[in-house]
Amino acid sequence: MTYTRKQICKQCKKEFVPCRTNQKFCSRKCYGQYREIIAKENDRPYNRVSKQKICPICRKSFWEYPSRIKNTCSRKCSAKLISGDGNPNFKPKIKVPCLFCGKEMDVLPCLIHRKHFCDKECQYEWRSKNIRGEKVHNWKGGKGFGKYCPKFNFPFKERVRIFFKRKCFVCGCEEISERHHVHHIHFNPKACCDNSQREFVILCRSCHANTTNSIDREETARYYSMKLHEQTSGKCYYTEEEMDSLKERMNNLEKINRWDLSHLML
Repeated sequence: MTYTRKQICKQCKKEFVPCRTNQKFCSRKCYGQYREIIAKENDRPYNRVSKQKICPICRKSFWEYPSRIKNTCSRKCSAKLISGDGNPNFKPKIKVPCLFCGKEMDVLPCLIHRKHFCDKECQYEWRSKNIRGEKVHNWKGGKGFGKYCPKFNFPFKERVRIFFKRKCFVCGCEEISERHHVHHIHFNPKACCDNSQREFVILCRSCHANTTNSIDREETARYYSMKLHEQTSGKCYYTEEEMDSLKERMNNLEKINRWDLSHLML
């Protein structure tokens, strides 16, 4: 809100239209000069009044007030002032050789104990050559999981996936871009060939990784076996005869649907 009544500036004695009722100066410049004069007359320290400074970045003049001490005219200039060498905490980068190819790279001092390779390819090559055998955290004395029996093939896996309706046994997610993994509950790769207990579930990639990397495999197997008996009474796949009957049902349904469509077309 503006007022039509004019006033006289207390410092420069010029007429101006005030923006508020208690305004006594036409500008901040006059206000700062007036305070400077009053401070000198009353022997007050100069730093208690506003003073004009020049920005070291853009060379523009600005006013500094006792309640807000600043070295630049804006935040943009302040960011330029403290960037790089101007920052008191600035530390130059250190040249460190890559552990694999020996190429020098510039590394910040705070990352000197964390960055050892120039790119991901060098990191993977170095790990494949140096982290083997006993140096791997999952090393179990050279004992492998073993080969799967020949009956554990693709048709058998498909029968397991169809039985569980292609949904993960743990999280319930459906197959989208890749098939779910068929997991041996008791971690026996030859369960289909020997007389051991045959219990399987399908798991997505993330759930299967959590299962195979678990420390206590006996407890994991007991938990999955209990869940399987609660949901399906221990059954986990279709037999070949059951699959043939399912295919016959699907074919009959397709014939019925085709007959319905042809009847509607007429």
